[in-house]
Amino acid sequence: MNENFVKSEKWGRRWTIRHFLEREGLTGYVFYIYFTKPIGKVRKGVFMRISTRARYGLRFLIELARHPGEVLSLKYIAENQKIPRRYLEQIASRLHSEKFVRSYRGPDGGYTLALPPEEVNLLDILEALGDSPVILDCIDAKGICDFSSMCAARKVWKEMRDCIANHLRSITLADIVNQGKDEDN
Repeated sequence: MNENFVKSEKWGRRWTIRHFLEREGLTGYVFYIYFTKPIGKVRKGVFMRISTRARYGLRFLIELARHPGEVLSLKYIAENQKIPRRYLEQIASRLHSEKFVRSYRGPDGGYTLALPPEEVNLLDILEALGDSPVILDCIDAKGICDFSSMCAARKVWKEMRDCIANHLRSITLADIVNQGKDEDN
């Protein structure tokens, strides 16, 4: 099994899913983790799937965080981040309705962050854009599987989902922006 399929730098220490599983004492298991709508259709053979909307939304917020206090136009962000402008408009509208960004009208209008980057975590961003960590649909929706009420592995799946959610909750937008600055140097 390829151990390097998911990597992230976190404050100088390299993490992989293998490290996460070893730390949690879950070695020997094979996990399929999907980021999709809860009770959504999952794709076979994909270990971790984050929607394009969530990826573009995160890039949008990162761009705003890199320019604190500035009002950035969607045209500027779309060109700078290589995101289709119409799609970015939908994402910006959703993040505005979820109170992540402020919008300004007029010729000098655009968007700024509504909250300090230190107060915005990755889990909240993903959930605002319709993604959530789903390992198995039956964890939260008992009616999907006839065995969910007596499943011996269900506790393990719940614990893993909670560990992933806690990890995503621990990563702030400021952490991501600062990490990008460290990599640029």
